[in-house]
This record gives sequence, structure tokens and C-alpha cells, in this order.
Amino acid sequence: MSSVSILVFNLSPLEAAIGYSIGTAVQFWEHTSVRANIGWLRWIIITPDYHRVHHSTAHNRSNFGTTFSFWDRFFGTYTDPATVPADAPLGLGERVSGRRIPRMLIGV
Repeated sequence: MSSVSILVFNLSPLEAAIGYSIGTAVQFWEHTSVRANIGWLRWIIITPDYHRVHHSTAHNRSNFGTTFSFWDRFFGTYTDPATVPADAPLGLGERVSGRRIPRMLIGV
């Protein structure tokens, strides 16, 4: 959590630490390779399979949700993970020159 959000939302150090911890846990969860069946919660919370679809070459314009899956259903960008093979290729689906890799790593 950045110092800007701490100032804007007037967070205590404990509140900021809790928010940061929750964000880190969500990032860890969505990037694992665990195949989890969370039942009806999949309509609300993303799963690793849900996020894997976002990284697949054929469906990288879907499943943008980073915490909640209902946003993609609402905006029409949802792709059901059950319809995408588990071994679907991941990536951008295009060749990336070696010169662009450092910029991609730092996010510019």
C-alpha cells in the first residue's frame, strides 16, 4: 500500500499493513497453479484457473478481475475457465523482441 493511499484514506499503520497483506495474499492466490473448487464463491472471487485464462494467448482480452470475478460477468469480458484447456499456451501470442523485455519487466 503506497503512502498516498495511507494519506488519502487516513489509515493507521496497522490498517495499512492489513490492506497490504490482503492484497499480497490475493496476488499469491491468483498466480498459483492450484486447481481449487471453491463452489459458489467462484461467482464472486477469482480462482487460479480464472486468472490463467487471462494469461492464455487466445483469451488474453478476458477475465480482467484481480480479486472479484463478478466484474467480468457484468462487463461481458468473462470467459469460463472450463472452456479453456489447462494446457492452453500462455503469453501475449506475439513475438517480443529482446529489446522490449527490460521495459516490460519494469512496467513501462
